[in-house]
Amino acid sequence: GRLQERIDEQERVFAAVRRMIDELGGQASPAGGEGLDELLAGIATLLHEHETSRVLLRRLVETLPDLVWLKDGNGVYLDCNPRFEAFFGAPRAEIVGRTDYDFVDAELAAFFRANDQRAVDNGGPTVNEEWVTFASDGHRELLETTKTPMYDDRGRLLGILGIGHDISAQRQIEDALRESEQHFRTLANTGSVMIWTSGLDKLCNYFNEPWLRFTGRSLEEELGDGWTTGVHPDDLARCID
Repeated sequence: GRLQERIDEQERVFAAVRRMIDELGGQASPAGGEGLDELLAGIATLLHEHETSRVLLRRLVETLPDLVWLKDGNGVYLDCNPRFEAFFGAPRAEIVGRTDYDFVDAELAAFFRANDQRAVDNGGPTVNEEWVTFASDGHRELLETTKTPMYDDRGRLLGILGIGHDISAQRQIEDALRESEQHFRTLANTGSVMIWTSGLDKLCNYFNEPWLRFTGRSLEEELGDGWTTGVHPDDLARCID
């Protein structure tokens, strides 16, 4: 892809400059060669800063607990981090230059590519959820995946950056809460006992079915302080207190 070609070309240029510095650095500077020494020192500083930035960026990506990857516009992988290597069950060197179709079944690969294209069409980040199985050990994770296109200064597409965040535990908690709520509602709606709840503001936020059957009113009518319209004025003060 164009992005990888630019990276490779940049590395070749820096390598050539390094060789030039090595070759010239050992020679005695000619008269008035202080400018050359300063130039070489400046280039060396830039090379060092570039190398430091590159290493720090690589360490950052490798340290992230999320899956991180980069593809070109054709779906060819340009880079990925160790968490993504675990997903495909292959080292980065074997992933770069290949596509989803080389690692997952055609249906899932097509799903990945469709979401890549959706991010490009959107012109910005898109988010979706997907269950994936890690080839490294067979465990499954629910990923919240964010994909965003990357462009150069001329607006040309360089690649599509993806980040997959594991939300499996969060989803388990949400499912458990839903099950607990459903269990509570089942118990509350069984029998003839009337149940309601209210907040500190004394506005009611729940009524069970026996209450609604007794009053003959809808839940929407009863919520908040709506239930007070169905109470006899002589009893209202005692009900509120």
